[in-house]
Amino acid sequence: MWPLRLLPPQPPDYQYTGLRSLLHNHEPHQYGEIIPNRAVYAKRLTPVNCYYDSVQLKCLRESEAGNGVNYSRACGVLFTPSNLFRVYHSRDVAMRFFKTGEENLLALLNSVFTGYMPNDQRGVLVFGADWLAANSILDNYLNDKVIPPSKSGELAGEILNTTNLGNPLFYLPLRSEALELLRLMCFPDWRKSLMYYASVSYARQEQTSWSFQHENRRVYIIADLNLTNLAILLRGMMKNPTEPLTLICLPWQHELFWKLIQEYGGDRANVQLVLLHESFMDNLINNHMKPYWG
Repeated sequence: MWPLRLLPPQPPDYQYTGLRSLLHNHEPHQYGEIIPNRAVYAKRLTPVNCYYDSVQLKCLRESEAGNGVNYSRACGVLFTPSNLFRVYHSRDVAMRFFKTGEENLLALLNSVFTGYMPNDQRGVLVFGADWLAANSILDNYLNDKVIPPSKSGELAGEILNTTNLGNPLFYLPLRSEALELLRLMCFPDWRKSLMYYASVSYARQEQTSWSFQHENRRVYIIADLNLTNLAILLRGMMKNPTEPLTLICLPWQHELFWKLIQEYGGDRANVQLVLLHESFMDNLINNHMKPYWG
């Protein structure tokens, strides 16, 4: 990602057609006056495609009345052209949080970023240790897990599921392959582009939705690791185990989705798990997204 610029100046009144200008609104910068570093970096003049550390963001509170934001579990904020992501690290479990602290953080973000704002401002991006936390998050939601009372008498907070912290909830495991999804998120309407090229690659259909009908089967593109949508899909599988389904994902996601099919769908002879080509994401980013956005 681009280096941090904590207080970006307010950009002009950008329309969606001006997102190319947003993406390229940066200038060269050297940090040698602070540390002995003569490398030239790209310094953003707007917040787009920057990551903001939560500790520094919390320092922007205008008064002590904003202290409730301290209860937020967010590590930081990732500001992309299409999403304002609050970022969390769930490690190997579904973490617990206090909703008031997260709502206070969201209110703070709305006051800090006063220029261009993406349409989706309530999504979250959760990192975890491989697939352990993802399985835990889905399990809590689909099986209605209840938090036992704390032995120490302290409030336990809410346990994370696929909707209660933010909607949608995207998950990235801490592994190198996941970086290709993170790179894709830097482009406007990245999900629509992913769905479009995946549907063309698989079915020669120009679709921008994550679900569509093809040859008497319901097709779901789940390569974006949107756990909110995935929970809807799995609940549907539990209710109707005989429906013919085709699930499309990236090769490195196969382990997670195959396990979920077995856990929530039983013996799923009617479910096809289709893997996109190994070079699909590289082709999408370097041959389609980068040239289009200049």
